[in-house]
Amino acid sequence: MFGTNLKLNDHVRDLVEEAKCLERDGNSCVVLGTVDPMVSHIIPYTWWDTKEHGNTTGDIKFRGPGLLSVNLLGGNCYVYNPHELRGTDKVWNMICRHPDLHQLWARGYCGFKYIFTETSNENESKVTLQFRWMPRTKKRLVQEIDISGTGHGSDSRQLIDELNLFHDQGNPPPVSCEGALRHLTRSGKPLPSGYLIHINMQTDETKRFKEAIDIQWACILFAAFSGAAGNPELPSRQNPDDKAMQWIQSQAR
Repeated sequence: MFGTNLKLNDHVRDLVEEAKCLERDGNSCVVLGTVDPMVSHIIPYTWWDTKEHGNTTGDIKFRGPGLLSVNLLGGNCYVYNPHELRGTDKVWNMICRHPDLHQLWARGYCGFKYIFTETSNENESKVTLQFRWMPRTKKRLVQEIDISGTGHGSDSRQLIDELNLFHDQGNPPPVSCEGALRHLTRSGKPLPSGYLIHINMQTDETKRFKEAIDIQWACILFAAFSGAAGNPELPSRQNPDDKAMQWIQSQAR
């Protein structure tokens, strides 16, 4: 059990760090270029703003590496520190986005994948990310599935077929979101999956920024593969042996 220091006070957002993010990103959405964006935390702010949230998040250290194939602790105390709640409320864990795009990301409809970092000098670097629309797979929340079988009708085969269909269709945005997105893009076309984003930042912030993006990408992938995209809540504490719940979820798509 992870133990956050009980003497810590709840943390409030650091407006100075948010101002740094706005300045870095030119007071515009890094994806669409629209002005007056909102400052989004990459690793969610609510993961580490109170002692209770810190304990819940810290427990992931026992499960994260095997579950998501990523070190959620980042190997550094600035990501998860039981003695400080503000460790991730920094400019390297922030990005400017249009409010509507932020909502789509928060619901797991899209994600950002780290591509590479180009270092100009010891002070300036450019980080390239790739914007990706995520597949909407059959809801498999709290269901036990067999990943060993690959034959026709198996759980693995069904998931692979769903992913192949998504790619064959050109990795489209959610149908329910296309109308909302058209008014955001200058061309009037939906934002394409695979769009590259370039963010200039201080060189000493690139490593932590990459770690935050990697954690975000792992969580987005997990949500997409479990069919959680678009769901406001993950019923993670449901009983996987509840056959009635599994039947309800099987009808949800």
